Amino acid sequence: AANAKQIAVITVAEHIDANGQIELIGGRSGLHELLNYSTTSTSAEYYAQIVRQKATSRDAIQLGLELIEAGQEEGDKLQRAIAKTQTARENLTAIDPALKTATNDFEMPQFESKEWQVENILRERDMVLWIGPEKQSKTTLLYQLCVSLASGRDFLGHKIERAHSVAYRDFETEPEDFHYRVERYEKILGEGEYYRMMHNLDVYLLREALLNVDEEPSLRRGTAGYRLLKRLVDSTDSEIIVLDPFQEFATDINEMDNQKVRMALKEMQRLTRGRTCIIVHHLRKADERSDIQIHRNFRRWSDRVRGAQAFKGKADSVFGQQLVEDPQLGPILYLGGFGKRITIDPIPMVDS
Repeated sequence: AANAKQIAVITVAEHIDANGQIELIGGRSGLHELLNYSTTSTSAEYYAQIVRQKATSRDAIQLGLELIEAGQEEGDKLQRAIAKTQTARENLTAIDPALKTATNDFEMPQFESKEWQVENILRERDMVLWIGPEKQSKTTLLYQLCVSLASGRDFLGHKIERAHSVAYRDFETEPEDFHYRVERYEKILGEGEYYRMMHNLDVYLLREALLNVDEEPSLRRGTAGYRLLKRLVDSTDSEIIVLDPFQEFATDINEMDNQKVRMALKEMQRLTRGRTCIIVHHLRKADERSDIQIHRNFRRWSDRVRGAQAFKGKADSVFGQQLVEDPQLGPILYLGGFGKRITIDPIPMVDS
């Protein structure tokens, strides 16, 4: 067919995602796991050649045994064995060039490996969804993560090999709150760590910065809002970019429409291509008082996010945090995560 595509993990994922069913198979990571147990069409010809070679080799061995046995005889039996052996030899000669061609022409798909930016939490060029109820310290914990990345300081016991450049596009934090945070970081970090953080961390507080701008950020191409969003993203060449929260960068997107959310996330991937992108998003307000808690069943808890099916299908990993009331200890902040090569069972990270 004119529109036919070579079947591979990328095109299969694209087709399943377009039909809104990617999460049913465990997301893109689940599809990669299935691929490990299957043979793709890319290498089918190569495998067929191997099967043919093995069959011919078995025939040659059998004929060789018959020739040894026939060598003890005389007459027609010996001549028939010699003729059959000659035929097998011709078959092997014919298959050998084809096998060499198939072997040389076959190339494994080339994948650029992803390094850990934060050990077992964050990989380079991933799209990460960071979720939780409103007003439960998401921004505070994310600033902690970004300061660790920018300074090279380990994050909650997870190794950071080197300092990274980080851009935080923030609609949540007031200027005075940000300055208070910076003062605290100066006291906590060593002198070298603090100066690395100040050099590598690019924060743009957007709540007040955009008060005098008529447009609102939008993911709809061709609009003034889209051009504004593109300027906000392109104004930095940082390795990691944080967008907090999602709805402020996609003001014209219905978060309950999975198809619209998928298209919005695809556009975000295009805008932030080549970088790690962390998108902050909220749980549905109606579900914030649900009995399902993060440390009891993280995956079911994560289904409560607005547009959950699209977000979880597109994201490479999902992290969630929630303040849980403990009868004896009071409110405890839990953090958990899952995704490609990532599984962190929700455990108490810090108390409030």
